[in-house]
Amino acid sequence: MEIKQLQYFIAIVEEGSLSQAAKRLFMAQPPLSRQISLMEEELGVSLFFRTGRKNELTDAGKLFYQKAKILVSNMNEVISEVQATEHRQQGILAIGTIMSCTNLIMPSLKTFISMYPNINLKLWTRIPSTLMEYLDKHIIELAVVRSPYGMLNVSNILLYKEPFVLAMIPQLDPFYPQTTVSLKDLTNLPMVLLHTGKDVRYNELIFQEFGRYGISPRVVAECSDFTLVQSLVSGGIGATILPKSSVSTFSENQMRIINISDFSTQSEVHVAWLNDRFLSTNAQLMLDLFKLTYKKNDI
Repeated sequence: MEIKQLQYFIAIVEEGSLSQAAKRLFMAQPPLSRQISLMEEELGVSLFFRTGRKNELTDAGKLFYQKAKILVSNMNEVISEVQATEHRQQGILAIGTIMSCTNLIMPSLKTFISMYPNINLKLWTRIPSTLMEYLDKHIIELAVVRSPYGMLNVSNILLYKEPFVLAMIPQLDPFYPQTTVSLKDLTNLPMVLLHTGKDVRYNELIFQEFGRYGISPRVVAECSDFTLVQSLVSGGIGATILPKSSVSTFSENQMRIINISDFSTQSEVHVAWLNDRFLSTNAQLMLDLFKLTYKKNDI
């Protein structure tokens, strides 16, 4: 069985039909159908149910699809790695990160580009569940996320721990010149929070912290998007509680950043990758750089 046959099979599954797969592969339908038949003969199993126009996978087909994706991806990465040894370190490294971690990893990205100028970094900023999907589909090799990130078949390295802080514009600050407050001080403060969902647990976490004292925050707005929270806080709608690095880009004139003395939970930043994926040399180089950059942090 050839790698090209696996690519044909993957295209049919992902496109949902033989005709769409043929268009994607720039080939006619009959030879494509013939290649799938040859694969089934070699395997001794049916990969698709032959009912209607839609190509529905059998149980054997579902398993074969998962394994075929891994084989094709690994082969592509082996080819890239071998080529890189001949032409110095080059090629592509695809990384995803959540928006609130972009500033945190910026020093590592700058160093990586300086050390390996022939490697083309492809960067995505997405919500955690999308980054996990991108890992699974081999669109990216590494994902920088805050835990929990809801995917079991990944390995990870803890890069960084940091506290949650209170952020608001100076005009809204009732605590000035204090640099530290307690959760009880915040009871009547209007708050803008990231709402709880499958991707974001900050809302849930903040309510748990307040709940330790039998109180609740005064929430005036909840957002699904990190940048929208920043915009609403900058516009004076309310204060927010976020990991410290995610609000560090604001100047003191723009935003008051105040420590919370009794907020017991810290935010953990991880770099994650698929357990069953062969990591390219480029990805290993980035992992080594991440480890070196954050080894002095209290993690």
